Amino acid sequence: MNHCLRMYYHPRGLRVAAVLSFGFVCILFLVADRRLVIILSSSIRLDAELADDLLLIQLSPSLPNITKVQGLRDNATASDDKRASKSHLHLLIPATTSNRDLCRLLFSAAILNYPVPTLLNWGAPEDSDPFVQHLAKVNKILTYLKGIPPGNEDDLVLIVDGYDVWFQLRSDVLIRRYFAVMQAADSRVALELDPNVARENDVRNTILFAADKLCWPFRDGRRPACWAVPQSTLPANSFEPFDASTASLAAGNATQSRARWLNSGLLMGPVGDIRALFEATLKSIQSNCVIGSDQFYIANLFGEQEYLRRLLKPDPDLPSAGSVEIPSIDPGKRTEFHIALDYESTIFQDIGAYGKFISWLRFNGSEGAANLLQPGQQNPGLS
Repeated sequence: MNHCLRMYYHPRGLRVAAVLSFGFVCILFLVADRRLVIILSSSIRLDAELADDLLLIQLSPSLPNITKVQGLRDNATASDDKRASKSHLHLLIPATTSNRDLCRLLFSAAILNYPVPTLLNWGAPEDSDPFVQHLAKVNKILTYLKGIPPGNEDDLVLIVDGYDVWFQLRSDVLIRRYFAVMQAADSRVALELDPNVARENDVRNTILFAADKLCWPFRDGRRPACWAVPQSTLPANSFEPFDASTASLAAGNATQSRARWLNSGLLMGPVGDIRALFEATLKSIQSNCVIGSDQFYIANLFGEQEYLRRLLKPDPDLPSAGSVEIPSIDPGKRTEFHIALDYESTIFQDIGAYGKFISWLRFNGSEGAANLLQPGQQNPGLS
């Protein structure tokens, strides 16, 4: 039996209704130059007189692609409350073309009350040169962030890859969890650094990335992005029994490793801070392009940040000379970008090397229960 979702859109008094059958249905909201383009599969039944209007509708200024932010840190001040009451959530998805995975992402976003997404670099051809492709991704994100009007620096931005992400949390839950994770990260900083030192160096956490179980792109493990970053907050034996005899194995085995390395495919934070990070990323790509991966350059900035944070500690824990790459940082270069990782998958659950430890649940709404799919069972959603 088909279930139906009725969607309405009201630009300047126009109401459009489309009845969607839950099957292989793809709805893409493409926001560019204040226009909304909706690409619909043939299974959607439209009122004939509205079909042409659906294909290209002018957005009114009163309908931005953002959602009001509700929820703050527990220790928020009155000024924090005032800023948050005026803040919004922007959803950005780098994607050049449509496929089934992008449709699932957008459909899950619609169901869970996310703002209308902005698809970045839509329609652009995939370049065979990885440098060009990743440069375009960083450029498009930066162009969007620079286009946000002044005074909206505290708006939150959620950026997710277009072809390997689904939403499972409601947008309001995700926002509350974001603030909770940031508060926990700030608490760890308070335990490690003198408060005056942290304040003088502007050490705080506002940008949250997903955490990987592998330092990628992996070259030799000697760069700061691999060795200088903090250990995960999860217990040492979270994924396997861990003792001295297995330490060397776990160090090179992603399955046994705790996630502690930056994954650039999922991030969330304030407009102003993410804009500064992507400006530094673009500059790094342009000045020293050695590999076609935006994650490589963002992770390097995170590694430099954490190396400098180590130096601020009363008793810095530094490796022996020659065993790793020590970053060479020019005087005056910014290294603090307020980056933290979601070590415990509170918001972002990476899948890489987690196959042994996660599984799908099949929910039965009538009974209020869920069954765990056993290894080898086919999840209908992935077929």
